[in-house]
Amino acid sequence: MRYYLIRFNTFIILILLCCTTIICANFYIVKFTKFHAPIGKNILILGDSNTECAINDSILKRSINLSSSADSYFYTYLKLKKIVNNNPDIDTVLISFSPHNVFNNTWLIKKSFMNERMKYYFGIMEYSDMKFVFNQTPFHFLSNLGTNISRLNNNLARNILNKQLYLPGGYLHLDRNKLDEALLRLNINETKKKKLVEISSNETIYLKKIISFSDKKGIKIILICTPKRKELLASEGYNMDKFYKLYNDSFSEIDFLDFSNLPLEDNCYGDLSHLNYTGAIKFSNLLERNIFSSIYIYEYSK
Repeated sequence: MRYYLIRFNTFIILILLCCTTIICANFYIVKFTKFHAPIGKNILILGDSNTECAINDSILKRSINLSSSADSYFYTYLKLKKIVNNNPDIDTVLISFSPHNVFNNTWLIKKSFMNERMKYYFGIMEYSDMKFVFNQTPFHFLSNLGTNISRLNNNLARNILNKQLYLPGGYLHLDRNKLDEALLRLNINETKKKKLVEISSNETIYLKKIISFSDKKGIKIILICTPKRKELLASEGYNMDKFYKLYNDSFSEIDFLDFSNLPLEDNCYGDLSHLNYTGAIKFSNLLERNIFSSIYIYEYSK
């Protein structure tokens, strides 16, 4: 019996050593694989599905949009560092900034999101980032380390073939219009008990890290709120007043392009908070003409 226990324990130890070696190898491959932005692109657009759907970077000639649905500022920060450190021409970064980004947000610790993202982002984390997310949800963090094993061959091939690192994100051509359904759900939710509004400390911590890193690199940060339906903005549950207060109290030193009240036709919306491809064309053309014009700051929120 003792002989078999020793063999079994030895087998388990070898498996663990093998897995650890693969995870570490994948980490260092990702860490040293470059990400190159297209030539002539100096404006980086990052954030969640709002900017993912609303900003068509084929229209904004000097921009690259790497927004990704439900992207926590934690992952936005990791992506920003990787891109900026590999691309010195990036001098301006637009960051999606809306109430859902900073209130009652569980995007970092939600299991499904972590399952999806850890395999891409683990290799570009610093120790402090690993410690931060581990302290939030240790079980999910450890259980998702194994997802790096499945990415080893892909990342190794990219490195050997001198291909750039894959980072999730890009403009999403949203071909839908579910505005009527979304308005009906909003009316139903408005009759329910109002949800307690809490600022997400995870998100605000990493938004401040984004700002601090950009400042050190001499990069201009611009917060941007993409167009929303007026019904959503008027909803008590969306908390626009508290959102503006948070901006004024904590982030007022950063330029804020607030297009939340930009008037657009119904056929421009995929739902209450997302533009479809028709709206993205109109909005992106507007940005191409006026992206650095100070007359747009706060114009649509007043």
